Amino acid sequence: MTFLTPEDSLFLWIVFAILFVLLPTLALYHLFQSGFKTKNSRLFWVFVIFLMPVVGAMLYFLSVLSIKNRSNKSFPL
Repeated sequence: MTFLTPEDSLFLWIVFAILFVLLPTLALYHLFQSGFKTKNSRLFWVFVIFLMPVVGAMLYFLSVLSIKNRSNKSFPL
């Protein structure tokens, strides 16, 4: 009984490559393109992304989205 065909394993390698290479690379690119108030916050995110590439990148994007959503809320008068 086989669970994975060769085509399935290739698909999994591609998914893992995207998760472990592309996601942290995009997070670091976005980090250096965006403006932070202090260099310490940028340095913190660099360490988080390097120490935990996939989880750190996801946390970075989630925090950026939450900050962006918080700043774009309009309050009716």
